Amino acid sequence: MKDPARAPWKILVILAITVPALPAGADEAGSGGDTSRSKSQAEQRSFSGGGMLFGRSVKPPVGARRFAVGLDMAVAPMDIAYRIAGDRVRDKAIDSVCEGSTDPDCRATAGTYVDAAMDALARVPDSRWDTIEAAAGGDTAGLNQALADAGVPPSQRQAVLDYVAQVDGSPEEKRAAVRLARGVASNRGVNLLFEPWAEFNSRWIGVGLGIPFTLRVRDGHNSAHLGNVSLDVRSGGVWGQGVAFGLTGGLNLTLPTGTAAVGASVPADLFRAPKYMHAYLGLAPYLVLGFDLGQWWEVHGHLEFVTLHAVRGGASGSSQYLKYGVGTILLPRLFINLIAEVNGVSPIRNAAAMNALFVSGGVQFRFWIMRLAIAAQGPVFQADDRDAARLGGVSIGTLSRFSVLGRLAFSF
Repeated sequence: MKDPARAPWKILVILAITVPALPAGADEAGSGGDTSRSKSQAEQRSFSGGGMLFGRSVKPPVGARRFAVGLDMAVAPMDIAYRIAGDRVRDKAIDSVCEGSTDPDCRATAGTYVDAAMDALARVPDSRWDTIEAAAGGDTAGLNQALADAGVPPSQRQAVLDYVAQVDGSPEEKRAAVRLARGVASNRGVNLLFEPWAEFNSRWIGVGLGIPFTLRVRDGHNSAHLGNVSLDVRSGGVWGQGVAFGLTGGLNLTLPTGTAAVGASVPADLFRAPKYMHAYLGLAPYLVLGFDLGQWWEVHGHLEFVTLHAVRGGASGSSQYLKYGVGTILLPRLFINLIAEVNGVSPIRNAAAMNALFVSGGVQFRFWIMRLAIAAQGPVFQADDRDAARLGGVSIGTLSRFSVLGRLAFSF
């Protein structure tokens, strides 16, 4: 168990505008609304609290929400995160080279080529990166040629070759080593994660679309990168008036539409990592159960099975893990309400990095059809085995511990 005092925290702000549908029978003239109609309208307004901020929520009735659009924005000061992670990567590489050496200058010499290798990898154009990453798992001649084709000078090419040579492991581990070195060297500055989204909610089915992308702000250079487009389809029902129960089942699909450079943002949002794993196709069936006590108190619990399959970029294999959580909204019928959540991830296969537990809390304001929520989230537990901290062969455990320092999101 990690010391909570050392845990990083996420900050989340959501501004949401939703268009509620008219309750059933609202267009009927006269005052003939009977008790059954009143109950039906009450049922239609259940689960109108806006849903969870991090975990999944029950599909609301049409009377609570028919259509919504929004923009989520996460802020991650990656400079601090990657400096810490970079020091660890650098030390590990130097230790590997100088283990058993009697040369007093070994660490200084090894440090020079490790630094040069990281800088060289950071400057590789995105259009050439997939080729170099794939070549890192092969022989030295192939990697040297790939670096030359990318315009890397001979002295820096040798530094990269020496860096890869010190990795004692499988071809996939060598590819992971160059990915990690590139991420460490190229992510100095502020990493902004955006996701415009839209959702349509009918009586029987809800459909959502999200298009994440990142913007990296660094001294003298800013760059934008597309993430994996996310499609979500869900269905379910709500039963009861004073105390309403809801059950929802759905499927989330993440398409491998992202650029190679967006993968460095995986540790900035570990709970939603598939959106930034550009080489992987993701499928995630899920189930949500909840209850609403007279629109004064909502509780949502969810369980999700995530399976990722490599389809591009030299990646290989597949990974499976679970996402789970429970959250509550207190006073959802008022203009201000409180939100608290506990969410976690648990590995099943080839996803040892996905072993963490997060807590979050915040406040939400409602102004007619607009919602503004402010929350903070941080890990209270995360696996410490850095050697096992891999997801689909991508080493992310060391970085995810530090990389996400804030989240800012807006929905309209």
